[in-house]
Amino acid sequence: MYCANCNEKIMNDPLKIAGDYFCSVDCAKQAQGLDPDELLVYETDEIDQDFLGDYEE
Repeated sequence: MYCANCNEKIMNDPLKIAGDYFCSVDCAKQAQGLDPDELLVYETDEIDQDFLGDYEE
């Protein structure tokens, strides 16, 4: 099996996202057009203030 992003042979457990298989989280991020070095929102403790809207006290 080969990575959908870098086409390298996947030697360990593949990461399956939306029907495609990736060799790493970095490759999956790159395939989605994301910077692999940038943390995603769920990987940080930051909360989107616009999302909170009127619920913030």
